[in-house]
Amino acid sequence: MRGRLAMPLQFVVGGSGYGKSRYVYERIIEQSIKNADYNYYFIVPEQYTVQTEKDIIKLHPSKGIMNIDVLSFRRLAYRVFEETGRRQLPLLDDTGKNLVLRKVIEENKDKLLLYKNKVKMPGFVEQVKSVIAELYQYGIGKDELGKMLETTKNHPLLHTKLSDIALIREQFQRYIEEQYITSEELLEVLSQEITRSEKLSNSVVVLDGFTGFTPVQYKVIRALLMKVRDVIVTVTADATESLYAGELKETLFGLGKTTVSKLSELAKDLGIAKKEDIILNDVSKSRFSEEEALRFLEMHLFRGHKAVYEKATDAIRISEHLNMRKEAEYVAAQVLSLVRDEGYLFRDIAVVTGALESYKEPLEEAFEACGIPCFADYKLRLMGNPLVELIRSLFEISRTDYSFESVFTLLKTGLSDLTEEEINLLENYCATYGVRGKKRWSSVWKRKNEAESEENERINALRERVISELLPVTEVLGESSKPVREKMTAIYGLLISDAFKCSEKLAALRVKFEEQSEPELANEYKQAYKLVMELFDKVVGLLGDERIKAEELAGIMDSGFEELKIGIIPPSVDRVLIGDIQRSRLGEVKCIFFVGVNDGIVPSEGKSGGIISESERSFLAAENFEMAPTARHNLFIQRYYLYLNLTKPSKILNISYSLMGNAGGSQKPSVIVKQLGRMFPAVTVKKETAVKGFDKNALTTPEGSLAGFIEGLSDEAILLPGSEGAKGFEELFAWYLRQPDWKEKIDKLIDAAFFANKESKLAKQVAASLYGPQPISSVTRLEQFAKCAYAHFLSYGLKLKEREEYEVSYLDLGNLFHYAIEEYAKKIHECGLEWKDISDEQNDRLVDEVADKVADEYKEAVLDSSARNAYLRNRLKRITKRTVWALREQLKRGDFVPLGSEVSFSGDDELAALNIELSEGKSLKLRGRIDRMDVYEDEDNIYLKIVDYKSGSTKFDLSAAYYGLQLQLLIYMEAARESVARANPDKNVIPAGMFYYNIADALTEDVGGTDEEREESLLKQLCVNGLVNESSEAILHLDNTLNKDSSVIPVSKNKDGSLAAKSQVITADKYGALIKHLKGRIKDIGDGILNGDISISPYETGAKTGCDYCTYKSICGFDKEIKGYKFKKLKSLKADEIWAKIQEGAQDGDSVDREAE
Repeated sequence: MRGRLAMPLQFVVGGSGYGKSRYVYERIIEQSIKNADYNYYFIVPEQYTVQTEKDIIKLHPSKGIMNIDVLSFRRLAYRVFEETGRRQLPLLDDTGKNLVLRKVIEENKDKLLLYKNKVKMPGFVEQVKSVIAELYQYGIGKDELGKMLETTKNHPLLHTKLSDIALIREQFQRYIEEQYITSEELLEVLSQEITRSEKLSNSVVVLDGFTGFTPVQYKVIRALLMKVRDVIVTVTADATESLYAGELKETLFGLGKTTVSKLSELAKDLGIAKKEDIILNDVSKSRFSEEEALRFLEMHLFRGHKAVYEKATDAIRISEHLNMRKEAEYVAAQVLSLVRDEGYLFRDIAVVTGALESYKEPLEEAFEACGIPCFADYKLRLMGNPLVELIRSLFEISRTDYSFESVFTLLKTGLSDLTEEEINLLENYCATYGVRGKKRWSSVWKRKNEAESEENERINALRERVISELLPVTEVLGESSKPVREKMTAIYGLLISDAFKCSEKLAALRVKFEEQSEPELANEYKQAYKLVMELFDKVVGLLGDERIKAEELAGIMDSGFEELKIGIIPPSVDRVLIGDIQRSRLGEVKCIFFVGVNDGIVPSEGKSGGIISESERSFLAAENFEMAPTARHNLFIQRYYLYLNLTKPSKILNISYSLMGNAGGSQKPSVIVKQLGRMFPAVTVKKETAVKGFDKNALTTPEGSLAGFIEGLSDEAILLPGSEGAKGFEELFAWYLRQPDWKEKIDKLIDAAFFANKESKLAKQVAASLYGPQPISSVTRLEQFAKCAYAHFLSYGLKLKEREEYEVSYLDLGNLFHYAIEEYAKKIHECGLEWKDISDEQNDRLVDEVADKVADEYKEAVLDSSARNAYLRNRLKRITKRTVWALREQLKRGDFVPLGSEVSFSGDDELAALNIELSEGKSLKLRGRIDRMDVYEDEDNIYLKIVDYKSGSTKFDLSAAYYGLQLQLLIYMEAARESVARANPDKNVIPAGMFYYNIADALTEDVGGTDEEREESLLKQLCVNGLVNESSEAILHLDNTLNKDSSVIPVSKNKDGSLAAKSQVITADKYGALIKHLKGRIKDIGDGILNGDISISPYETGAKTGCDYCTYKSICGFDKEIKGYKFKKLKSLKADEIWAKIQEGAQDGDSVDREAE
């Protein structure tokens, strides 16, 4: 120890704004000029070094700093090591710590008691790193940690945590020993090395800008006190209060008092004299000398006594806003006003917040719109950058064996040499055919459709390009025996390959962003490649010879990526700084806008204690173990930072808050707002939320006023002549229209604001080229047009369709059931069997056989692609068996026999039902296919029955049929009737029934009764629905067991034998009239198609609309709130009304939309 009175300690004390920093700057500058052979060191927080250098240079007469150095503790360490020749181990930064910790924890997880399964949990490694750094900072070594473990024996959870932390720290330390040094260890070594420095012997050290010191920093200061001539420490505290009395921690200036107390005790222990404190309390020299209200604020804020400033003042302003974006726009307008109207410079103004991440974007956008240069003191994470995503995707491809998601995540980074169109082509193919796995990517892809062979050849060429680049990398990643060095080299090889050239592509993107005036993105893309390559070097340097699995290496890389941040250099000197209330160094500013002063943000709700909880920290503090501040202590620290920010401006303090958060939830103003309101009762809150109509005062620049102009266009109250705000809006409107550079943009905004949907039509020639002059149409297509002409145009004109996915959708299930029943019918026919006669055993065998055949052939065996789909295969068999059972039972109870399945028909058959004469001599040919057609024939008649299988819950609706929305059953029946009549001219062909059969997984729970009764109940659930010929003969042939309620057709009888009202029956005359009516409907639809009708006007009847289940919702933009968009309202008609209209021949002119409610 070299305690000498010649090496004193001195404190420079004063409140915020009283010139402590300026005092020491001027004092040291003066001394440095007089004593050119002395060395003067300013030690400041790392983020303050640049600003401090600027401030000193600005004050120095020669505008240089010659024998003055501005350093952080870390930079001081390197300066000393360089002088003493101390071997400098590479510094292990936060990224390196993450990498090593991830590996150490993974290797030792089986030894951990509590955290063995936490290593992959997001953020866990970061928390471990934080607590280990804390142990270093607070001088808690192996022995001290041992004492902690002993003390916590009766606290099992904390004891277990500390045991795991001790193990991880020991292994971490062992891994980096003699190879690397942490920033925390750096100061420990510095405290020992200072004694060897000669330069420090004849020097003066100033510690400025610190709120307090950690134990390891106190060690460094102790060594400095023993070595240098003078140590000067600036302390923020109330000059009217004693520094050496009262509670230290839980007061506004507790941090400063603690610093004074500890350093004074340290000097006393060393026998070093302490000079008299310099107290700065001259108001005339403070930054508040010209603003009495701000001076009053500094003197009384958070002092614990009541103080009221009764005078009116413009130095303190408070405003309330609807949301963050409005708040940002207000701040931008105010900043522009200060600069434009009051002579301030941009650098005189700063914006601070406790929620920089949330406010950064709206502030930057608002400032850009107003032409305000700004700089946000915020480091961006690199995690979402395309280069990082590409590397992470490589690991994911290896882990998931070329899963669809991982491959296309990589390709869509934009860094491969494939074009967007080529990637889409590949993606569509892989989605449709379920391409997954290295084996599929390495094999030639084939299609059954020979017509697609040319495209298939192209797709295979693309496949080859992708797999040839990825396979060499994934092969290396997949081998656990390969060292990390080799794996990282393989990835690097891909990044620099001709197919990727990542460095060049990122550079090109940087140029693009620069040209688009996107400096933040340009800066990100400028730094991304360099940062990632540095990470590669660290990984190889730390783990190069290790042999670990790709999954573990991926986790280590993720830990590294999480630490990569983009530093941004301020683009100009004269700019508004946007900063954080704790981290940012503001310098001398005249005006501060403190935004986001909301409850939970200011003061912050704070983070959890991390691995060691708040209650555990409190326990350890009570046991005299010093660690990072507890939550309670943090509240006082936050209060101190609030004090510093609120007292920072010399002219204007503008406080603002919003009523709505980012997520749309409501939020309250901070308690600080109420506190300021009590201190300054004459300051009223300017409630921007109460501003109605157009606010002329919010006008800034043409760009900045655009948002207000757009809002004005959508506010009907403003648009009314003579209304509040109308005059100002009219003036702005007129100004924009007079400017040639703005007129085109304003015209577009006006068009958008007053947009109204207009009826759309294609030219007849265009319609003819799309659909053909004599179109051939399906009945389903006509129904689509009746639902919505625009949806018909998208589907059948532009032929837009959803991308097929290699999965089983609801529609796929319907197709599978259809195919299975169709195959079943074919099998019966091939085997010469009858539906009614087949045994249950034969039936089950046939169903299993056809279901397997259908499943194997459908979508490249998609039903074998997952456990869920395998379950669907079994479901297919089960429901098909039940369906076939119900269909057989329906046939058994009547006289009908199947004539054919999947019976096709078309207009070429010259059937009147399928050839519809249109206007202007044109015609429409229909085509279709009947799922099943049954017949019963006697001496004079042939009775027809058709069945259409549906996988949903389709119900025949006479009203829907009347409007052309449900044509299928009736047109199919009429086509079948004509066809059979032509083949049997001597017979009377009678439509007996036309039905939907809904393929359903009917409920089979026990409903009581006998087996027969339960079967009957099930059969009723599976009963067909549709229309039945009212004649008793037809009904009898359809169900010759009918007594009261039929289980196989929608017919019931009253006690007297008459048909019940709920029976779905139709007479022959009504059938003929309905067919005639529907032909008229089809004519109108056909004319509409060929006349180019593509109007966006879906039907609406009751709760149903044409938009229900529509594939094209995202395209059409239909919104009934927008003028011009409206539904075709179809009046809900009862059966009697429908027959009356048909009987009267009330054919509606435009068919589907003339029956308005």
